[in-house]
Amino acid sequence: MENIVHNKQLDNIYNKISDLNLMKLNQLMTKIVGLRKQKLTTVLPHTETKLLRNINKGLPIDIQKRYDYLLEKKMMKH
Repeated sequence: MENIVHNKQLDNIYNKISDLNLMKLNQLMTKIVGLRKQKLTTVLPHTETKLLRNINKGLPIDIQKRYDYLLEKKMMKH
């Protein structure tokens, strides 16, 4: 029963926004994307956030240089 109510609510929302002109629809979409982004960022636990930050930092320079060197060496063989 809860699923039916939920689907009806979504249908009602869709019907209301389908009448918006393009400018109003774009404004609404910007707000919706912002809200989604806000909710996504609050979902990640602290440990996951910390791990993702470390991953996105990239490799230390000395390791990256060594990797680049080995990659170049590999490409020369082929």
